[in-house]
Amino acid sequence: MGIKMGLPPKSYFHLTEIAEAWGTSIQDLACYTIDGLLEIAVMTIGVPVETGSFLSTDQGMVRIPAGDKVLQGPYPVISADLWTVFRTGAGRIRRFKPQTPGAYVVLAEGVEALAITVADLIITREERQRFEAEHGLAVMALDKATPDPDACAAAPDLVHRDDYAEVVLNGEIFRLGPLQAAVVRRLHEASRTANPWRPGKELLADCNAQTMRMIDLFKTKPNWRTLIASDGRGYYRLNLPDRPGVRHAHRAYRRLTSLFQRRLPLRSSAASESLSTADS
Repeated sequence: MGIKMGLPPKSYFHLTEIAEAWGTSIQDLACYTIDGLLEIAVMTIGVPVETGSFLSTDQGMVRIPAGDKVLQGPYPVISADLWTVFRTGAGRIRRFKPQTPGAYVVLAEGVEALAITVADLIITREERQRFEAEHGLAVMALDKATPDPDACAAAPDLVHRDDYAEVVLNGEIFRLGPLQAAVVRRLHEASRTANPWRPGKELLADCNAQTMRMIDLFKTKPNWRTLIASDGRGYYRLNLPDRPGVRHAHRAYRRLTSLFQRRLPLRSSAASESLSTADS
């Protein structure tokens, strides 16, 4: 029996690829973007930014900084900032599209505006799927490799609407607040990678949550554990049955613990220190 081989799925697409797949033009994609129908991203590699939220005062809207972070990978930009890029072919941006309403993501102080061209504009795999589903595009495969129909049928996925404000998993509907939706969105992105597990504290920090405990963020959703699985050690993933059930690091930890228990029923402090280091 031969082994089926194929290219791994792409996480993003350039505008020329999307225009060809949809049978349209870059100008049409620009129109959809400026009208707010299509989310465009740029690739970020170690870009320092400041995050925070806006507060309405008697003097107008003021920024309330929440902290600094470094962007890595595709990150959406504000559509209005792309008008010059589409019109002239190049432009500069200093801000990014926040993941929650009333928030902001801007380049950190001292960081020069990013120079971009139309060739730098990309659409993530997730955004492409959302747009095609929302507008009834019966599209061509996302990737050049042809998927196995049987494998696709056996791999249930998350259905989401309104930027994850409503998601459906295994027939169950979850209506989420902005921060909850942001966490689920990141877990959905992670589910399409080799390692679907993500640290809970990192997820909460990225979404500007006011708590460092996932259970607190989802306390208004009694059935949230049906949607999100935990490994019991601070890592979370979407509760998709076809995804890895246990983190590799967790299994390695158990094997190491078992080995120490067999060899040293009463561990010395040095062994305990070694085990603690391995766990970290």
